[in-house]
Parts: sequence; C-alpha cells; structure tokens
Amino acid sequence: MEKIRKYVWIGLCTAFIVWHIVSLIAFGHANDVRFMGTMSSVTYILVFLTAIFHELKVNKNLLYIMLALSILVTAYTAIFTKLIV
Repeated sequence: MEKIRKYVWIGLCTAFIVWHIVSLIAFGHANDVRFMGTMSSVTYILVFLTAIFHELKVNKNLLYIMLALSILVTAYTAIFTKLIV
C-alpha cells in the first residue's frame, strides 16, 4: 500500500508540473519574469519537483538545491509583486 501511495503522489506531482508548464506556454507569459503568474507557476514547478525528488530519495544535495531555489523564487515573487502593486 505504501508503494502505491508513493507512485500516486509522484503521479499527482507530475500532473501538476505538466499543468503549470502548459499554462505558461498557453498564456504566453513564459518569457516575462515580471508577470506574477509566471513566477508563481515556476515556484509551483520547483516545489513539485522537490516533492518528487524527496519521494524518489534522490541525492540530499540536489534536494537542498531544489529547496533553496523554491524559496528564492518564492521570495522573488513576493518582493516583485509588492513592488508592482
């Protein structure tokens, strides 16, 4: 049962990653890093990739790098959104 739950979680994370990549491409804001939706989608992609890496028990250094990237992009989004609004 634990193995099934693990693969369901990985499948859901993958589906969310694909959804955010498609939405970035479909809405045409993939190149505009000032657009809040772009940065939040990038944040979600990094967070879900980190969750997949955690489930697959990938190298700890890679996991820490992904976690740091997620936090940096989230902070960038929060700061930049406050500057725009």
